[in-house]
Amino acid sequence: MLEATQRRALKREIDEEYAQQRELLLGPKDGLFDRLQAFALRAGLSGAARLSDETQDKWIDRLGRLAMRFDKKHADAARIFLKQALPCALTDGPLLEERVLQAYRHLFRLTLDAEMFDRMVPAEERAAHNTLQACEGFEELVASKRGALMLTPHVGDWEAGSAFVPTFGVPAFYAVAKPPRNRRVSQQLLEAREARGIRVLPRRGGMNLVAKLLASGAWVGLLLDHRPNGKHLVAPFFNRPALCERSAATLIRRMKAPLVFGATYRTERRWHYHTVISRILQPQDFAGLDPVAIQTRINQELERLILRAPEQYFWLHDRYRYAGDAPAQ
Repeated sequence: MLEATQRRALKREIDEEYAQQRELLLGPKDGLFDRLQAFALRAGLSGAARLSDETQDKWIDRLGRLAMRFDKKHADAARIFLKQALPCALTDGPLLEERVLQAYRHLFRLTLDAEMFDRMVPAEERAAHNTLQACEGFEELVASKRGALMLTPHVGDWEAGSAFVPTFGVPAFYAVAKPPRNRRVSQQLLEAREARGIRVLPRRGGMNLVAKLLASGAWVGLLLDHRPNGKHLVAPFFNRPALCERSAATLIRRMKAPLVFGATYRTERRWHYHTVISRILQPQDFAGLDPVAIQTRINQELERLILRAPEQYFWLHDRYRYAGDAPAQ
């Protein structure tokens, strides 16, 4: 455990490095078309946010049906993913198409909710909008002020979930993310997250700061259920080989920090959420395991969180393409 003076010195180092890396969170595209695109997106979301919930749901349904019709690549990937992950009785015939449509609806709903979140769930009332169901050892870990890696899949509302983490008593929370390529959009997204008390690390370049963050007692959030673009390994996800990030498993083995698995789900009550901390794994649980075995264990925990509310999962990830014949890199 670091002394108070050491923590303060480390925090200054972190602040300086974060300021230097912040530029990496701003997308590279800032031409005229990109600015017009950012303006149109902002105007569209702002206008939609003023509609009634019923009207929003109608528009989201229409957008979902259009996306499902014309975005054939992701729709087909979702069909494969769903049939692999869920029992046949839940993906039979029309049920499969409804679940693909629901994935698009959920994506558009979360995009719109992110625009409205700070107004509907103000910071001073945030804790009252969320119920926490935590596994054994969670309160002790928070009280210890020890740094941890928090792992979650793209299930529920991960943006709202990030906003709730500071209400749990965590000293500081950082989330690793890949910024949108549009510079104006990425800047607006970054400012919104920082206003909620969340600092963001770029997926490329920001991971070097993780060791210092953990030593300072901060928690670092990772979304590890997407198909990587760079170095990868192959591990089972819902009992089928899937490409997974190699760097994440390597980082976990090197950092020797607790892994906290959790997700924040939408509830039937509008603007109220339910956060589940399902399991905490300690560094000794991974002793002697190679990256593939570590990722396999991680995937098992992510699967359990997804199956708690499959209707709130982002099934549009193409998890299995190339994995069957792809060597680990």
